[in-house]
Amino acid sequence: MEEKNSIEEQAQATFLKNMAFFQANHPDVFKKLTAFETAISKEYYTPKYELEYRDEGYFDVQEIATGRWLYEVVDSKTYAKMAADDISYKKTENLFETFKHLELSEETIKKFYQEEDITSSTLSTTISIIDYWNKNFSSPSFSMKKLYKFIFIGTGLGTHLISIHEKIQSNVYFIIEDDLELFYLSLFVTDYSLLTNNNAILIFSIFNDDKEFFYKTKQFLHEMFMYNHYLKFFLFFNHGTQKLQLIQRMIHGLDYLTFPHNSIIKSHLHAFKQIKAGYKYINLNILRNQGIFVNKPILILGAGPSFQKNLQWIKENQDHFIIFAVTALMSTLEKENIVPDILVHVDGFEPSMRHIEKVSSMDFFKDTLLFFSSFTYPDFMKAFKQENIYMIQGVENIKKDFISLSASNVGLKGLALALYLQAKEIYLLGLDLALDPESGATHIADHAYAKKLDVDKKVELGEMIDYKKTVFETEGNFRQTIPTTHYFYEAQREASNIVLALKKDSTHLYNLSDGAKIQDATASNRRVTGNRVFL
Repeated sequence: MEEKNSIEEQAQATFLKNMAFFQANHPDVFKKLTAFETAISKEYYTPKYELEYRDEGYFDVQEIATGRWLYEVVDSKTYAKMAADDISYKKTENLFETFKHLELSEETIKKFYQEEDITSSTLSTTISIIDYWNKNFSSPSFSMKKLYKFIFIGTGLGTHLISIHEKIQSNVYFIIEDDLELFYLSLFVTDYSLLTNNNAILIFSIFNDDKEFFYKTKQFLHEMFMYNHYLKFFLFFNHGTQKLQLIQRMIHGLDYLTFPHNSIIKSHLHAFKQIKAGYKYINLNILRNQGIFVNKPILILGAGPSFQKNLQWIKENQDHFIIFAVTALMSTLEKENIVPDILVHVDGFEPSMRHIEKVSSMDFFKDTLLFFSSFTYPDFMKAFKQENIYMIQGVENIKKDFISLSASNVGLKGLALALYLQAKEIYLLGLDLALDPESGATHIADHAYAKKLDVDKKVELGEMIDYKKTVFETEGNFRQTIPTTHYFYEAQREASNIVLALKKDSTHLYNLSDGAKIQDATASNRRVTGNRVFL
């Protein structure tokens, strides 16, 4: 009995030490733990488990409904040792590779060593590093000397976290557990502060939904990012693989994998050419103070599949709105005799010229104002009347006291503009930021980058992922879920961030698209009577 009391006292002391640790260092986790305690005490929640110290000398968790033990195959102490023994420094198991494998011929290497134009290819500035890596470290037979960053998927009672840490001494740990009650019980068994005895950084994702997990993963990838090359993980036996799949998606969406730095350099250099050619910048702060978009609703038209499905409604009701349209819609707008008040453009690359080639007469847009990003492709700008073009400063910060307003795609740029200019009513149509759920279409048929994807194919864990082609599901605007890609998923997150940063309480934002859900945008079908829009 005395021994049992001692074990209980030690467990209680460990729990109190952990609670103090989380309160001081991880207040978001501490808040969830205290909320869980409150739910138990007020009987809002019925516990699923019981923590027991078994006669064999280890802690275990029993599921009340079934009587099954968590560590029924092997005890928690033995499991911790086995888990540590299982961790290797090999580059062939239980890891994420966060880079592209490039096989380079000697001719290619020689060419780029001699290349003087750093904008010609991303290889122009990285060829020496890649060549050195391929020749010295790329073989799978090479083992790593140290694991600087490590991911735990599932904590159980936490014993294996300590044993693995004692072996690898990583500098950053990402600790994931979806079962809040199980994690709560682990606080009686494992002293989590021991993971910081080498000043390691701990990032906890405990009982997080996908949105919260997204930001936690970004935080982990940001910490000591130079060691992201290989990311090892350990999957606890009773934890699902969903979080692994989410991490896989995010890694394949990292900026340096999806938008090479040479393209960024090239597009930003366009701004200086536009200034030399005499194009004028617009000071958005002045335009904002004039309040010209306050008294009439704005309809922002994107090139998503919902635009095509609602084309007749747009034709019939175009006079009720100030229309912001993306330039990818120009040929369709011309065919349907829909004159936009403002055209928005951001693309800094040659393929955007296809949208002009499909227009019969550019005179159709002679009275349209043109809000173009400062890194717009120069030849694209030449197709329009220069006096109608107003350049909006992007991330270059060229004009003193001019605000920079940038977005990853043109539809989001239009949304950011309307919100910043304090429009009171904004309607989004064609900003699907997802695939058409029936056809798998990414855009309207005339779009330069339009394609159709297989919405029924499910991605498997470990499968090679294509940033713009691999399909999974996200929260829909009208539907519970809707098919999307990593590219659109990132755009959906960006849209929500834009709304969070720029939307005023007095602004009414309505999403009319059968696409992805956007934060703080009311999902609405619509009809128009007289000069009013009814939802």
